[in-house]
Amino acid sequence: MEKLISAQKPLIFKVGVTHCEVWRWHNRIYGYKHSVERWSNMLVLWISNEPAGPCMLEAALIHQFKGMPGCKNIKLGGDSSPSWTSGRDRFLTYASCAAAIRTAQDVVKDIGESAAKRSGGLIQLARCNASSNSERDAQRLLVDKLELALDVPISFLPTGDKNLVVPLLKLRDWAKWIVDHNLWHMLSGLQQPDAKRSASQWSSSWQKFRAYSPHHTVFAKADRGEIDLSRTAGILVHGDEGRSRRRSAIMILSWHSILGRGAGPSHRSEKGKLLRKQYAKLLPNFSGHSYTTRYLFATLTKASYTGDNAHIFDAVLDSLCADLQFMATTGVCDEWNRRYWMVLINVCGDWPFLAKSGHLARSF
Repeated sequence: MEKLISAQKPLIFKVGVTHCEVWRWHNRIYGYKHSVERWSNMLVLWISNEPAGPCMLEAALIHQFKGMPGCKNIKLGGDSSPSWTSGRDRFLTYASCAAAIRTAQDVVKDIGESAAKRSGGLIQLARCNASSNSERDAQRLLVDKLELALDVPISFLPTGDKNLVVPLLKLRDWAKWIVDHNLWHMLSGLQQPDAKRSASQWSSSWQKFRAYSPHHTVFAKADRGEIDLSRTAGILVHGDEGRSRRRSAIMILSWHSILGRGAGPSHRSEKGKLLRKQYAKLLPNFSGHSYTTRYLFATLTKASYTGDNAHIFDAVLDSLCADLQFMATTGVCDEWNRRYWMVLINVCGDWPFLAKSGHLARSF
């Protein structure tokens, strides 16, 4: 693709996946040949009898070329397979580890090991066993060895003790990662990028919230023109003191948007009715996998926030408050220099968390 783009530039192009390239090009309903963009031709890069490989290739190519002059892709790719047009989390591409291993093996077979070595991790992935322990082996390689987990920066709380390490996933880093990856729509419960619809949702949400809490500081900032409510997400901070496998206390701090994809069964019963037809729908944030709706801030083991380290809990909350202040006033920008904010609506959690946060004398 690099040679093609270089040879024919200036060139306008986009990457995509289709189940019938002839129909996608020639049909008069939405075919590229008849679109207003007046595409000149279509180049087939890869043909496969399964959807996972092409979807992964699509996402990889868009990641490589997005932002290059002429690239018309808006979405991040990997969401084009009709096999996943229903069910939960349709904005994700589902490919089993076994499918990823088989795809890697096919690529190495096609291009040879010498060429495959230029793609880091490809040969190691191809050497995994696709029929036995594929999930375990892929996890060890992709996450533990190659560190291919989400690239949200990990910060560390200054503790003054080299033996006490407290990692943090800061709110501002989460927000920057979300806008950089064109995922802001997830915070309002959408499953596809749609900036206008997301802005309409947040404007409507804040309008309704103003009737409930007119003296919230967010409205004074908006009236002064300091923030744009259509690009301001309302969030909740959640704390929970749970129990580890050995029944020891563990404190988990996270945050999530007030808007989401509904509340499970009660929302499913409304399908086909008014809720589904609303453009700026405002649904609670209970449906969907927690990996896509809840965002971790910090996890504290019992030893790190009790006894001599009791001050660490307040220090973590101070760090969170600083992030909340930053996101409510400064915010983060995307690649088009559009600024986004997040504003705290409330704090919720279990009784031990609330008691510790408020320095109450007793809990249970």
